[in-house]
Amino acid sequence: MFQVILLAPATILAKNIGKDIIKPNMNNKSLLVFTRICITILTIASLVIGLTYPYVYELNVFSFDLILAGLFAPLVLGLYWKRTNEVGAIAGMISGMIFRILVAGLIEEFTFKGITYPATWYYYAVFSPIISTIVTIITLLITQKANPPKHIIV
Repeated sequence: MFQVILLAPATILAKNIGKDIIKPNMNNKSLLVFTRICITILTIASLVIGLTYPYVYELNVFSFDLILAGLFAPLVLGLYWKRTNEVGAIAGMISGMIFRILVAGLIEEFTFKGITYPATWYYYAVFSPIISTIVTIITLLITQKANPPKHIIV
């Protein structure tokens, strides 16, 4: 089970970052090696986090907060608004996650516990997707002509 949990993000990192951004002409053998490197890095990072901060519930809440903060607005806008483009979605994702982490650190404290599970976590869970939505809409309206939306035909 643990192998599958590590394989999914490592494969996504290797494909979306390694092959699409760093080296677009990467062959399958190099992609496999890069995926194995990503698995190793993710395993070590998971081990360090698990040993230094053993509160699984708080880490789980934080991970769902980050998903809500960064992915909810771009996903919904991308599904239901035809003008949504790539730049707006990426800007919304980054801004929502940064807002969630930065504001929690500034208001609570810049410690692992203060960022992952602040006392008033519900404020960040509400306002982060709102900020992400606003940034997504503003960015996609500004970049509409330079980066038109890519429509997927199913």
